[in-house]
Amino acid sequence: MSEALRGYEAAGGTRRRRRRRSFRGFKGLGNFVLLCVVVAGAFLWITRDSYSARRMIPAGQAYNIALADLINNSSSIAGSSILWSLLPGEKAAEASQALGGNSDLPPWVMNNLIGRTCYLIGNDLTNQQDYLFISKMSRVGRLLSWADRFVPGIEHDRAGGLQLRHLAKGGLYYAIRGRNLIASPSREALIHALTLTEDAMLSPDAMASLEAKPGGAEQVRGFVALPPDAPGGNIVHTVSFALRASEGEVHAQWRGVLSEAWAARMAPLLSGASPQTLLPPPPGMLGISANFGKQANDVAAALGQITGKPLLPEPPAEGAPVTAWTRNASQLQGLLGLLGPGIRVSCHGVDLNELVPVPELVAAFDAEPAIVEGLLAQLQAPPDAKPWDSYPRYDAQTRQVRVPMFGGPSIEPTFGVYGNSLLASSSATVAAELLGQAPNAQPLPARGNLFIRIEPLPCVQAIADAGQLLCEENLLKGYTSETFSEASKQWLERAGAIQEATLNLAAENGEISGELLIKSNASIPPAAPAAAG
Repeated sequence: MSEALRGYEAAGGTRRRRRRRSFRGFKGLGNFVLLCVVVAGAFLWITRDSYSARRMIPAGQAYNIALADLINNSSSIAGSSILWSLLPGEKAAEASQALGGNSDLPPWVMNNLIGRTCYLIGNDLTNQQDYLFISKMSRVGRLLSWADRFVPGIEHDRAGGLQLRHLAKGGLYYAIRGRNLIASPSREALIHALTLTEDAMLSPDAMASLEAKPGGAEQVRGFVALPPDAPGGNIVHTVSFALRASEGEVHAQWRGVLSEAWAARMAPLLSGASPQTLLPPPPGMLGISANFGKQANDVAAALGQITGKPLLPEPPAEGAPVTAWTRNASQLQGLLGLLGPGIRVSCHGVDLNELVPVPELVAAFDAEPAIVEGLLAQLQAPPDAKPWDSYPRYDAQTRQVRVPMFGGPSIEPTFGVYGNSLLASSSATVAAELLGQAPNAQPLPARGNLFIRIEPLPCVQAIADAGQLLCEENLLKGYTSETFSEASKQWLERAGAIQEATLNLAAENGEISGELLIKSNASIPPAAPAAAG
């Protein structure tokens, strides 16, 4: 064989050997990819969501609550200075520590164990010792849950094959089902939840409502059934609600069903009621706007029945002498029959310069201006009345009625036409101010029957100023000037965190729906206690 041929074969043999080595390398890569696929498949299989949370939620519980994105929203709520301004100091600290978290587990572990949606279920509204907490873990969280046997402080409890765990430090029992982590301070409640029959589970419709995606980015939503002996249970039978809290505001919505006793008690006012268009109350630090679809005299009579204290003067008995006062009282009742259904009331301020501090109150009633003006003109004092006698007096030039009282203008009731309303004020000064300008006729955004707006800081400031004045005259029992001043500083600090709070209530078919919005005062730094953790 020639040297050239041997060289050619040698070269060919090298190429064949290189091809065999390349094939073995490709085969090794394929085995690695296959191994990755097998591992990924096993991971997906063993961490699959194979167990419905509904199978562990008993029907007929007093409360079913869904918590959205608990870890992140807890931080948001913990940073809400509004909430802490509403709670006493020690309660605020406890709540802040709970939300801030005291867990020994790293944050990334908690984020995998606590899912995007969690559920809180229970019957004990007083002590909360039977609640169930259910969380849908992530796939990584499911893998981490298998490592609990190596974590000190976790005791295994077979419980007849239910495989419970007991967290000694927290006093909690928990179990794993699929990717669900279910925990409770009560071993009996946990065992009951893990052994439910189909008939004893929460209904599919109720579960679908609990699992519904948040409609307004709420952080907490749920349903509470109040027994008669629970706080508020004698007033409301059931309540569904949604809540969102942040540094800037707190927004809550709810719908409740009145108890039979309270439905009967409120019937004089709420019978036939439905949400109405509401106008804003007159300017003031506290304002109320109401419309129950009834005239003012009917509303007053209904409130008298509810409270057991008549709000209107009784008509004179038959045969009783008719005086100027009874004649004017009768005319006032006739006037109230023409007013409404819209009724708006506000507290404009507090006058500290009268004999005693007096609030400056304003009310506006829907009315036909021409009819009201004609009726006001009929309110006249008797011919022999002295200028200071407390009889209504009509001023034809201003077309207003005033009632002289012993004191200054802040306790001189005044009436006048205010747009399409009758304005009534306890203060002639405030009445003159408001009657000199056009009222705000822009309806409130939401329909309802009762709207309340409050500016906490001006209200508390007015109370503090009035209280300080009374203390200086030794007229406020239980306080000295120094102790009251110290207490009022704390009240002002808490009130300063809130810019305003509004509450809108609507009644229909025995149900009361409500919406509460509390806005923070951006100029006041947050006063939330530091979260532990």
